Amino acid sequence: MAANPRVVSLAPSATAILTAAGLDAHVVGATVHSPTDKPVVGGWLNPDFDRVAELAADAVCTCDDLQSDVAAAARDRGYDVVHVAPATLDEVFDSFPVVCDAAGDAGAGATLAEDCRGVLARVADARRPRGVRGPRVERRRRGPRRRRLASQSAESGRRFRRRPTRATVAPRRRPPRAVGSLGDRIRRREITGRRASDMDIAVGSGNPVKRRAVERTCPDASVAAVAVDSGVSEQPTGHDETIAGAVTRAERALDAGDYDLGVGIEGGVATFSAGDGTDETDLYLVMWAAVTDGERVGRAAGPSLPLPARIADRIDAGEELGPVMDDVLGTDDIAKNEGAAGVFTGGRLTRTDALESAVTGAFAPFRCELY
Repeated sequence: MAANPRVVSLAPSATAILTAAGLDAHVVGATVHSPTDKPVVGGWLNPDFDRVAELAADAVCTCDDLQSDVAAAARDRGYDVVHVAPATLDEVFDSFPVVCDAAGDAGAGATLAEDCRGVLARVADARRPRGVRGPRVERRRRGPRRRRLASQSAESGRRFRRRPTRATVAPRRRPPRAVGSLGDRIRRREITGRRASDMDIAVGSGNPVKRRAVERTCPDASVAAVAVDSGVSEQPTGHDETIAGAVTRAERALDAGDYDLGVGIEGGVATFSAGDGTDETDLYLVMWAAVTDGERVGRAAGPSLPLPARIADRIDAGEELGPVMDDVLGTDDIAKNEGAAGVFTGGRLTRTDALESAVTGAFAPFRCELY
């Protein structure tokens, strides 16, 4: 082993162990989401081995059975791989010296494990002082319910009366639209649950994720992807510009052929107040959808997700979110896959899921007669 080993950590947990053991100076690179400011070498399951080679690593750390293939790929490239896959808490502590040995100091890992075990032991041995009572919850008991007998009511001159029934007033309804209008067609076919298979919808984008979001919202319709220009910047900033991009896409998609509806979806970034009474703001990923039949336009927003600081800084500097995410994660065109929403939520909310909610909301004026 080298006198001063250079370690690339491909697992955030390994990075945390090395940092906690005081061996952060040996870490020359780490994957995204690692608790360090070292150079990023791709994602947890898709590391950039070309970048690892540029960092001249002496050892590579991996963790968990899910990284077995990554560990094997690193070995095939000739790296000294330190791989651990603990399944219990004791095994986690036992893995500390193994991981730290990659940096040439297994003793630091053993000391860290001993310290952690000591903390847990003190927590387990903690007892409430004698004579100190814990929190107590009391229920207020109600007295016996008094029942009024008919004879008692008669003696007191009171009578039981049924409450008058309120007249039922039929709700006001808007006058029906012109016979054959698109609003009537949608209500007849979709609100009542009937099929809308004869509807043709154009999505103003060639991105398959956006098309899938519309297909989920309108499973019985014929959905076509039409590549159009949004009319806004490549990285829309603020709600107004993002909405304008969605509306423009919807209108241009509708005009591109003989379609019943045009749908536009646009992603952007916008600032939100921190909500703490200060002037501080945070940058968020936002998404808007628009639906038009040529006369009316429905608009709705999808989820808003906060951007990590190092990504937000690059967006503020003028870069686009998609390429920045690809650079940070080592991916290729993530916008056509799980998207930033999928990454930020750990896969619990994919980009298709997020866009579907926006599209569903934008369809509201065409599906509900209250509008």
